[in-house]
Amino acid sequence: MKQLHGTTRPDRMPATTTSNSTARLLAHIPPPPATLASDERAAYVWLIVCEELHESGRLTRLVLPLIESYCLEMSNYFRLHQQAEVAGPVLEPRDDGGQIYKSIPNGYTVLKDRAYIKWQSAFKVLFPEGMAAVAVPVADEIDEFERLMNS
Repeated sequence: MKQLHGTTRPDRMPATTTSNSTARLLAHIPPPPATLASDERAAYVWLIVCEELHESGRLTRLVLPLIESYCLEMSNYFRLHQQAEVAGPVLEPRDDGGQIYKSIPNGYTVLKDRAYIKWQSAFKVLFPEGMAAVAVPVADEIDEFERLMNS
């Protein structure tokens, strides 16, 4: 339509996906980066996400930093979720007489919610087609995943 009306300026045309340069697919799944070395949960998620992207032909060097961020935020979310569960969603400081004088949100709950938003944002970039793109893990993988997410 824009060509018919003579308004084909480059800044008005939709971006095209045809390009001379394309990201090269990685032949192998790289080991988790050093930033994930001390976090067993994040390192495990790294392997799951990289395997999923590798099998679907989308694992490139360009997405590795995003995968790293995703793994860290997912691990942060579960860690903060566990800490928030222990303390409860609301803190209720008491005065000398034992009366609650105000209710404040638990800081872990606030941080957990922020980590969730970051985690979901990274997921949407890695898997724009949503959960349908992610294969359902087999029973053994679910057990290991559950163990790590709840540790």
